Amino acid sequence: MPSRTAKNISPEALKQFHPFIMNLGGGEVSSVRRQSARDTAGTLANVLKERFHATKVVLFGSVTRTDFSQWSDIDLAVWGISISDYYRAVAYASGYSSVFKVDLVDAEDCSRSLLLHITQHGIEL
Repeated sequence: MPSRTAKNISPEALKQFHPFIMNLGGGEVSSVRRQSARDTAGTLANVLKERFHATKVVLFGSVTRTDFSQWSDIDLAVWGISISDYYRAVAYASGYSSVFKVDLVDAEDCSRSLLLHITQHGIEL
């Protein structure tokens, strides 16, 4: 008899062990929540440009992919924010939404592989 692990149990069967998790297994998240994340990102991008002088803001991560879930955050890459303003921008962005966690990445100071991913798969706001 093969052993049962979380990897080989269906999402429906797993729910009996975690009934508080409604979307286990990558079930579809409402399009309203995804749109809310995109709207929040767009509004925040405008603030980052106006208040912190970002020259470019790109949305990347699960909000732009099919694996968006109820636990997804908002990932934004920024260009053009001065070193002296960057941490203020991070603090502002991280406290911007009470619904979504927001992560800010300095695209001019991140790894090449992350920058490549952002430029290939991200959405400029």
